[in-house]
Amino acid sequence: MKKLSVFAALFTLIFIFSSLTAYAGQWVNVDTNTTKVWVDTSRYETRRVWVQSGYWDRVWVDTSHWETRTEKVWVESGYYKDVWVVDVPGHYETVTRQVWVPPVYKTRTRTKYTTKTARYTTKTARDWGTAKAIINSMKNQGWTFEGSIERPVYDYTNPRKPKLIRVDIDLSFSRKVTYKVKVKNGYYKTVKKKVWVPEQGHWEKVWVDTSHWETRTVRVWVEDGYWKDVWVDTSHYEYRQVWVQSGYWAPVNATVTVSKSPTYIYTKWHVDENKVPASMTITITVSNLTMDKKPASVSKIEAYHVINRYEGKGQETIYPVSSSMSGSSATFKFEYPHAGDKNSLVNFLITVSNGTQTAKIRVYAPVPVNGFQTTGMVVDRDVTPQFDRSVLDSETISF
Repeated sequence: MKKLSVFAALFTLIFIFSSLTAYAGQWVNVDTNTTKVWVDTSRYETRRVWVQSGYWDRVWVDTSHWETRTEKVWVESGYYKDVWVVDVPGHYETVTRQVWVPPVYKTRTRTKYTTKTARYTTKTARDWGTAKAIINSMKNQGWTFEGSIERPVYDYTNPRKPKLIRVDIDLSFSRKVTYKVKVKNGYYKTVKKKVWVPEQGHWEKVWVDTSHWETRTVRVWVEDGYWKDVWVDTSHYEYRQVWVQSGYWAPVNATVTVSKSPTYIYTKWHVDENKVPASMTITITVSNLTMDKKPASVSKIEAYHVINRYEGKGQETIYPVSSSMSGSSATFKFEYPHAGDKNSLVNFLITVSNGTQTAKIRVYAPVPVNGFQTTGMVVDRDVTPQFDRSVLDSETISF
């Protein structure tokens, strides 16, 4: 092996672990977030539910009642007295008078507007039930619904973090109203009118009729009432099919074996005497697989290698150049264009099923990729380069 020295600086490891919950071996790990499956036990149940219903009806409100009234009765009576007998009939004479002409009015129509407010304690509690009730009530009074404006109301006790205390919905209504407008004033005008001139005559004894109406008190039944719109409530209980959501998390258990070769992994720019690029072959085998304590099988295994590149160049995802799968075992071949530190994770996604549920298990293991750059380097025969390897080349874990 040639001895080399670094021209500029030593390689720098940069890797930040994301928090993982795992079954951890010395080398192979399993993400426990993927070792469980949701078993759905949701179903329909027959339940007694309250159904709100009803309709508006126009009914007659009877206000008929007894009243005490007075009525008039004709009573005949009279007496003799001296009366004036007309000799010359009375007659009309024309006179001039001032007569009042009343003012002239016209009926006009205008639009009247008003606003009602529906309040809700929180924005999410808004279901428009209160607003609809106000709208229906106003429509029954002859108003037309024009639109709404939503106004959140906050509590500014803490100015930095105002608290939503309610949501007001302003409902706008309009309706046509009629009114009278004077278009011509009243005035006096001069008119000619005929007036009566009394007759001339003499006195005679005649019968004076004093017949008259007399008032009597009676009790009568008065038919009365009015029409009114009322809500007829037909709400009731019904037995209905209701969807009940339920379920539980069931464990996924298995034994997993991961094996790789060679021990030291290099970039593909490292070739052997036959010009064959360096590569890694890695195999994963799954056995004793159960889901919810029921036997399960592997339907698919995927793999990818997340490389943490040196010198702060970020991450790079490498996919296999070839793969093969037999039963519950799969083999993958990787070739790498760049080196990666010892925290570069090979990830396996194992799709499993028991015929009812399906889950995808994530198994991972850190595998470094070695490589060196010749540009900017000089030969120093007193320095031996250091290479990284995985903790193990093969390991079996159970979960």
